[in-house]
Amino acid sequence: MRAEYNSEKNYLEYYAGLETLDKVISIKDQIIYGRRGTGKTHLLKALQEKLLADDQKYLPVYIDLRTFKPTLESNNDLYYALIIFQEIVVEVLKCVYVNLDYLYQEYTVEQQKIIIDPQRRKILALLEKFNRSFIIIFCLLDEWSEIPETSQYILAEFLKRTFVPKKVTLKIAAIPNRTQLISENRIGLEDGGDIFGFPLDNRYIYELYPEITKAFFNELLYKQLYLMDPQLYEIFYDNKEKRPVHNFINIFLANQALREILIASAGIPRDFLNIFISAYNIFFTKTNNRHLVVADIRNATVEWYGVDKKKTVDANSNAKLLLDKIINDILITKKRCHFLIPEKYEKVKELNDLIDLRVIHLRKRGISHKGNKGVVYNVYYLDYACYTSTNLYHNKINTTLLNEIETIDDFREIRRVSLEDKFFEDFNMNIGNSFKCPKCGGMIDMNHPSYAQHKICMHCWSKIEE
Repeated sequence: MRAEYNSEKNYLEYYAGLETLDKVISIKDQIIYGRRGTGKTHLLKALQEKLLADDQKYLPVYIDLRTFKPTLESNNDLYYALIIFQEIVVEVLKCVYVNLDYLYQEYTVEQQKIIIDPQRRKILALLEKFNRSFIIIFCLLDEWSEIPETSQYILAEFLKRTFVPKKVTLKIAAIPNRTQLISENRIGLEDGGDIFGFPLDNRYIYELYPEITKAFFNELLYKQLYLMDPQLYEIFYDNKEKRPVHNFINIFLANQALREILIASAGIPRDFLNIFISAYNIFFTKTNNRHLVVADIRNATVEWYGVDKKKTVDANSNAKLLLDKIINDILITKKRCHFLIPEKYEKVKELNDLIDLRVIHLRKRGISHKGNKGVVYNVYYLDYACYTSTNLYHNKINTTLLNEIETIDDFREIRRVSLEDKFFEDFNMNIGNSFKCPKCGGMIDMNHPSYAQHKICMHCWSKIEE
């Protein structure tokens, strides 16, 4: 059995979207960005199985970094990073040790005995042969963002110095807004230099890529159901195309309901599967419908929001306040689901908390307009559950902004759905994160670097006394 240690089976067989897998199987160091539910763990474990099945001698080591978090909290970022790094190295060595039979299978029994020979010269000579006996080690690091950000770049530096120059490839799974690979002093892994980003978010957005999105979730649903009962579902597999028949998903969902669930999922596999399960349970109690209908999807979305997101959002009072303000300003008042925020606010903690919780989705970056030169915007989207929970439905809301944003000539149209300085000044006042500058009267954001680091007003650059 190849690479018995650190490997589980069937992740590859039930992985939907093999074209994604093909993009991360190279020996290039990569960081795979995606929010919870986008399939980072499944991707790494499917990659592990695919590498083991390859004719080349790859040794993939999957590591869940959550299992190595120190049990005692420490204020020493270097110590924290060292603990994690030590465990990564130990895990790699364990995997090599357990798989020695596989790695040395081309050698004779006599040659293998040399491994335990106490003579240093012979051991070093054999280790040199061992180094040539496989092409590369793949170190698959999952749950990177569970490490404190202040320790991440230190750990990244250890990995760079130890692994990057050697025959080791890094594949790191991380949450975009909770990842710091490199410090201001260039300590760590440089994205685009030492390691290359690969985003999982926004691959399957129905409003942008309807056919690709339907094809992916068609395959995802088929593979999950096939896992439960292969004999029942094997007739829906197209052996010529090597994928399920394109309309498999229509067996369960009426056309309008299919559109609704693809929009509600926002491209996130976990949300799709849980909404589908909940909707099917609702449907199963009925006797008059042949397919899941729109009402089933809407009710299931509200139910899934209550189970998976609402409690967590409610527990974060500041993020909840921001979400309520956005819902009121954008959704209820203007009947829109997309909105813009100046790029300078993209690091606002509460906004990123809402993105992590999948109730706000970042759709596009770097939107500029000749009517407001020098200001760059990002486009965001309110989760489907935010408006189904307020008894507003997708077909009653203007959803055109995402497709039209690049061609809007009148800047006033953009300003109608943009959250500008006044919005964030009011929000910071509400949560106690801002106050008026005693010199110029401008609102000082206490999280702004100029104030947080130097106690300077970002408007008049006056020193603020404590």
